Amino acid sequence: MNQFMQNISGMGGMTNQVIATDFLFAVKSDIKMLAAAIAESHTPEVRETLTQYLNDSIDKHQEIIDYMVSKGFYYPNDLAKQLGVDLQAAVTASSLAQNQNQNQNQNQNQNQYQGQTSMGQNAMSQNIMGEDQGQNQGQSMSNQNQDQGFVQNQNQSHYHNQVVAQHPNPNDSQNLQ
Repeated sequence: MNQFMQNISGMGGMTNQVIATDFLFAVKSDIKMLAAAIAESHTPEVRETLTQYLNDSIDKHQEIIDYMVSKGFYYPNDLAKQLGVDLQAAVTASSLAQNQNQNQNQNQNQNQYQGQTSMGQNAMSQNIMGEDQGQNQGQSMSNQNQDQGFVQNQNQSHYHNQVVAQHPNPNDSQNLQ
């Protein structure tokens, strides 16, 4: 991994150690699962295939161990040195977590400030728009009431004309003819 990417990740030289350690743990897990699968397999063909995979994983494990020892990442025969490496990895991981938490808190504070500013502007806009809407609603309701009154008057007039046509006034001289 190049120096630029190591600096961005905040891990410096630790990156290769972390990747190698993760790979080592994955291969160890494969070895355990393959051994269990071999013990549970019933047919000789499956057992033979799984045994070949197990041997490949054991070889890969040895390659990773050799790489880590050559880089000073792993000391399988020197417990004191290995504890020092593990302690340094723990301190680095802890400081990375603290830096990440500080960055998240700063981002949250900025987002809250921006949110409060935005909320204040939205509230002012809604207040102004609410006043306009209230005026518009009042005018709209007034117009609706006028329209309803007009329709009622038209309906009453139409009804009145129908009643007169069906029941002529006996006193009206035109209706007597």
